[in-house]
Amino acid sequence: MDNELQKIQRGYSRISGFYEFYNKLLYKMFGIGDTLQFRQNAIDSLELKKGEIVIDLACGAGINFSPLEEIVGIEGKIVGVDITKKMLDLAKKKIKENNWKNIELIQCDAAQYTHPEQVDGIVCTFSMYSIPDYKSAIQCCAENLKSGRNLSIFDVKLMKGFMKIANPILFFVTRNIGGSYEKLGRKPWKEMEKYFDNIHITEDFFGLLYYAVGTKK
Repeated sequence: MDNELQKIQRGYSRISGFYEFYNKLLYKMFGIGDTLQFRQNAIDSLELKKGEIVIDLACGAGINFSPLEEIVGIEGKIVGVDITKKMLDLAKKKIKENNWKNIELIQCDAAQYTHPEQVDGIVCTFSMYSIPDYKSAIQCCAENLKSGRNLSIFDVKLMKGFMKIANPILFFVTRNIGGSYEKLGRKPWKEMEKYFDNIHITEDFFGLLYYAVGTKK
């Protein structure tokens, strides 16, 4: 497991200098374009309010911070958790540029992070496929989340139907940041059933994209 984490750290460290370009190129290859609306949809499903605390799991460069800030406001708090220091450095730069004062960054494996108090929402975008021990990560989410509040996952997975012919491309562009056929074929919502109720799954782009949203039991 440690070797897998180190591989992911090395991969994200290598692309950190051109992460935004890489991110846009990856999804444009599949005709998706801007991912901000998809991220916004995932965040909206948390049903957050002003002053609440939210965890951005595997936050990377902090792309989700701006829409989260608009919802929780300066009265709230955002906790960004990521395993890769260079990605957190990009997040720190974004925080400084926007003069945000209510964001805490934690370098930690998503499968091991414990927040001092239970929070009001957890979002994980474009990252669950790369977390080696995703089952423990989902369990940690449940332990860190207040009862009756939501976990929202938005991610990529192997495609269906005639678009399966593009799955080798998805594997190729994600292989250095944790992607594999096994990981891209995961169904995290099945693991969520242990800890969450009212799980809703929505797929788009021939199954390439999916939302999995559940409410803590």
